[in-house]
Amino acid sequence: MGGIDPMKALAKARSDIYSFNPFDLVLIGVDHGDSKHPLFDRRVYNPPEERMITSLADNGQIEPVVFRIEEINGKWAPVIVEGRQRVINARELTRRREAKGEPPFLLKAVKNETAKGSDHKAIGIMVSANTIRTQYAEIEEAELAQRMMGEYGYDEESCAKHFGISVATLNRRIAVAQATDEVRQAYVKGELPMGAAVELAKLQPAEQRTTVEQVKAAATQKQEKLAARKGKGKTPEAPPAAANDAPASEPKPPQGGKAAAAQAAVPAAG
Repeated sequence: MGGIDPMKALAKARSDIYSFNPFDLVLIGVDHGDSKHPLFDRRVYNPPEERMITSLADNGQIEPVVFRIEEINGKWAPVIVEGRQRVINARELTRRREAKGEPPFLLKAVKNETAKGSDHKAIGIMVSANTIRTQYAEIEEAELAQRMMGEYGYDEESCAKHFGISVATLNRRIAVAQATDEVRQAYVKGELPMGAAVELAKLQPAEQRTTVEQVKAAATQKQEKLAARKGKGKTPEAPPAAANDAPASEPKPPQGGKAAAAQAAVPAAG
């Protein structure tokens, strides 16, 4: 310990930990409905999680949230930079405690001076912290990446670095995020692989909608045929080819441009 008394050092240390009623912290998108704000994150609309509420009630708060001070509607306020889910669940716990006449759950928070007055740094802190903790859904990640590059001065390389992915992967995800809702939903549900979704994103919106239905229908037919084959038992093996038999020809690539390329990108069932 080098002769240092840890308790004396702790007593002399300046504390940067603040305690807040969770309702006094500003969640962008809930308390201030600006979806263009650099600290807006769609997950702010997630419902409370019972397991996290139980953990807060039983174990207390393990990790503080991060906030910065900024002007909201003419008043200075503590705005959450990182820790939205902890605020959401602490609010629900506070509602339950107050319903029983108990005091609110006080949330520990740290003020981040780096993010003060710098939207560029604030959004970087938010993304890095959330990427380390749990991966963004790919579509949400791509939408946020577009905002970082379009509004806050990030280039492709630095943006990809924040998300822990390559520039090529980032661009593919952005391509899917820019597709029609039908294509995005099919990708999210696992009905389209990444390659097919990227190819479909190159089409005009009307053609995307038509083709994605065709691709999904073709995939369904393949699955049904596979299920039928499995239902009949093991398919007998074909007899060995005669020595003078001609070799089977390679299948021809699909014709029809980008739409056909998207269909071809869907793996065959079986």
